[in-house]
Amino acid sequence: MNTLSAIKAFLFLCFAVITNAKPVHLNEGKCVNRTVLGPTFDFMLLKEAALWSAMAYSEMPASCASKLIASAPTPVSFHVVNSTYLGIEIFAFLTTYHARNQIVLSFRGTQYYTQLVEELANAYHSQFTANTSLLVNHYFQNALATIYDHVRSLVAQAVAANPDYELFLTGHSLGAAMASLAALRFVYEGIVPPGKILQVTLGQPRVGIKAYAMDVECKIANAVRLTHYKDIVVHLPYENLNWYHHGEELWYLETMPDVNNTDKGHYTICETGEDSNCADKHDGSSLEDHIHYYTYKGKPLDLGEICNNILFHKHFNLTTL
Repeated sequence: MNTLSAIKAFLFLCFAVITNAKPVHLNEGKCVNRTVLGPTFDFMLLKEAALWSAMAYSEMPASCASKLIASAPTPVSFHVVNSTYLGIEIFAFLTTYHARNQIVLSFRGTQYYTQLVEELANAYHSQFTANTSLLVNHYFQNALATIYDHVRSLVAQAVAANPDYELFLTGHSLGAAMASLAALRFVYEGIVPPGKILQVTLGQPRVGIKAYAMDVECKIANAVRLTHYKDIVVHLPYENLNWYHHGEELWYLETMPDVNNTDKGHYTICETGEDSNCADKHDGSSLEDHIHYYTYKGKPLDLGEICNNILFHKHFNLTTL
């Protein structure tokens, strides 16, 4: 058995052993009109999501922003929030991006092999804090809980100061999962109106059961999951163990466009969360496709290392996972 096959077998065994699924009823009520990825949607927002997500892997997101984002926010407008969960740092930042009339909230993804092991060991269903009839991933929810109160306070302050601005939530991998959970909590708690949220995540694992996914689609008008070809993480935890993705999904083929131009690349849009025309077309066998989203100056954009490369010429490589 080769290394990749061994990793996949290990992942399946972990999720099969620790998953304890229970059926729940879907919430009833009026849903928002979903307007994302229409003919007028600005695809540069997706590329900017990749850059904001990359900054969350840096200890100095403001400095990295000045190198990557046009008309970047001033450093004073960046607010870093961090804590620890099971001995590993959980990190997010918030900034006000006036060039886009946005409040940007970005969560850091998985950093270390030991953290991945903890995610696997704690990947069972827990009641969603904002609605206990919904079941979500225990690790993802508990990781978010370590910083949520601080993040919630910052978001509330930023929304009060900029009531016409949109809240742009993003993150990669674990960060994507926390962005999904945070967005739905903000809606339940009345922090941000559903129509004022744009949620764009990259390489997002399945966060909850189907009822959770349907609730995201019902309550958040603009939620997009970017997936890349055979990214292995977007297939975890496994659907047959009662985990489910929310829509919409924008699935890129193997080669993704550069973040610095307007090329949209080759992609497929799927309105529902589990569609065999998108990532579900493949079994998900590539760690490389999870690490790299878009390209930067002609090279695959490694979300975990680009800021360190730019600022310090150091390499933080997610391939060590």
